Amino acid sequence: MTHAGPPFNKASADTIIRSADGVEFRVRRSILEESSQVFEDMFTLPQGKDDVDAPQRVPGSHGIPVVEVTEDSTTLDCLLRLCYPVPPPTFDSVNLVGSVLDAAMKYMMDHASSVMIGHVVAMTASHPAEVFAISARHELAKEAQGTLPYLRALLDEGGENISVTELEVVPALPLFRLLSESEDSMCRLFEITSSDPPSASDRDCLDNPPPYPFDTISLSDAAIRSSDGILFHVHTQVLYFAAPALYEKLVSAGDEPLVKKPDPTRHIHLLVVEEKSRILYELLRLCYPLDNSAQPAYYYVRDLIPPARKYGMQAVLTKLRTALTAFVDTADADEDLEFAGYALACANGLENEARNAARRFLRRNEHFEHSWKVEVFMENLSAAAYFRLLQYRKTCSRIAGALADGDMPPMAREGGYIWNACILCECDDSQRPLTSDSPRQWWTNFMRDTAIALRRFPCGSTVLLDNKRFNDAVRAASSCSNCGRWAAAHLRDFVNRFAAHIDTKLAAVPLEVK
Repeated sequence: MTHAGPPFNKASADTIIRSADGVEFRVRRSILEESSQVFEDMFTLPQGKDDVDAPQRVPGSHGIPVVEVTEDSTTLDCLLRLCYPVPPPTFDSVNLVGSVLDAAMKYMMDHASSVMIGHVVAMTASHPAEVFAISARHELAKEAQGTLPYLRALLDEGGENISVTELEVVPALPLFRLLSESEDSMCRLFEITSSDPPSASDRDCLDNPPPYPFDTISLSDAAIRSSDGILFHVHTQVLYFAAPALYEKLVSAGDEPLVKKPDPTRHIHLLVVEEKSRILYELLRLCYPLDNSAQPAYYYVRDLIPPARKYGMQAVLTKLRTALTAFVDTADADEDLEFAGYALACANGLENEARNAARRFLRRNEHFEHSWKVEVFMENLSAAAYFRLLQYRKTCSRIAGALADGDMPPMAREGGYIWNACILCECDDSQRPLTSDSPRQWWTNFMRDTAIALRRFPCGSTVLLDNKRFNDAVRAASSCSNCGRWAAAHLRDFVNRFAAHIDTKLAAVPLEVK
């Protein structure tokens, strides 16, 4: 043990506070009682031991009680100085500000909390992500809202290298609501939203006993009972290969006598699991050679991945990862399932699937088609993962827009395209000779509009599938007899090549997935 410096080293102190890193602070109990409701209750009420983070009294030497806390000595020193009549501490780190505020809130120190909130606000401009994380931890709505313009600036700067590690422990939903800037979202900044409709629990339960091969007709040698009481007859040899962890629970429950019981109807071993019947049914189906060709829904994949991991179902996990990619790739425009797939992949550490979903997200409105629907997809998604997705989109937006803006893309100069080859083009106000480096005006307008579109939807399909912009360009080219003859064919060839070029460039944009 080491001893803290002044003023926490006086022999006249009547209590010792011991930090998590073993530094002892000699303090006066009366000051702690006046500063903290928690310490006052600890000294006057019987002590419970249910909360491991609460201060704990332990026997001390020389009759002085020792209180052990979970804070480190640096945090504790700053916190105690806010309670004592001494010069206040100085803070050179936003992390230290956050940890001291955490401690002040934990010990119900009103004055210290107020002072530390002031320090948090003072760091908003220089550390907006950290300040938002601190504010979210303590549901400080006003302070969190103050970070909005600075978080926007971080995104607009294209800070794909900006660290947002401090947002890892913050849910994505408050950040999503903050950035949406709607009055309703601001009022509900830290409100918890249920991820499922009220009927979700009913959806997880079968209405009838499971069909073959999980019924009593099958020649099973074991049974599994779901948490809602539905019995599934299973075959241990199938589970041995498809679900090794589930197999071990089923046949090797020697030290779990309450789990392994004879089924009186079949005299076979019975395992009771925590999954509900419909989840268990879909999970077991994937272990058996059955038809599973139906297009999976988001909730199907979301609900099956955790138990598949728990029971070691590697082949099932492969099928579920494929299903996740499938519903992302085939999502309808109004479902926002690209974002749902990204959130689900991030929550389960599926890096390739997360990156694929992020690329698909580029083709959708960044403000979402139905923002109220998106909230249900944010369960288990961190604010850091959401912010990285927005950073990724901003980076792709700049890259894609720049490819269509400014200088003519090299591929647009190749192949004798008509917008370069037309002599004395009738579309332009001025007649240009063949040697001019400037393309015809109708094509320039097409690329200008394409650049604007790519900044909103940065992906090759923005170029490839916008028939209106394509037809407008061809129509403008038709005012020249020469351009009009070749514009559609040449522009279609260029668009196909340019779209592939955009996707190739964007595929190289990194996205950190944690």
